[in-house]
Order: sequence, then C-alpha cells, then structure tokens
Amino acid sequence: GYGEMIQAIRSLSNANSRIIGIEPMKEKVDFANKKGIEVIEGFISEDTPICDFASAINIFSHLYDFDAFLQDVRRILKEKENFY
Repeated sequence: GYGEMIQAIRSLSNANSRIIGIEPMKEKVDFANKKGIEVIEGFISEDTPICDFASAINIFSHLYDFDAFLQDVRRILKEKENFY
C-alpha cells in the first residue's frame, strides 16, 4: 500500500523498532518512501529480513500460490511469532 499500516504500527511501537513494508507496485513504494516510510519494492524473497511480526492486507485474491506464500511468511517469521 501507500504506507498507512506502517504509520499506524509505528505509532504503537517502540521507537527503536524497524518497521518495513513490502509492496510490488513501484508507484506505491515511491509514494511511501517520499513520506519517510520504509517500503521495499517486490515480494518476500531470500533477502527479506527475519521478522517479529508480519501482516498481509488485501492480498489473498492476488496470490497465485497460497501455500508458497504462507511458506515464505513462515520462513521470515521468528519462531512462535505472529502473522495477521
């Protein structure tokens, strides 16, 4: 998206937290980055950092391989962390 969720999570998080987004649409990435919101262009990959928390909003209807997506999410989450 345009970084709205990242802003909301940032307002509730520890100031030392690193909160990033991953977005496939360059236009949205550029918009967020210009507002100082860290968003990476693309999809979950081998370079995606390990996370304490992950969230996906309005993406399931766009997935070609639901199982592969969930495996990627599981790979980037620390053990026993949450996906919303």
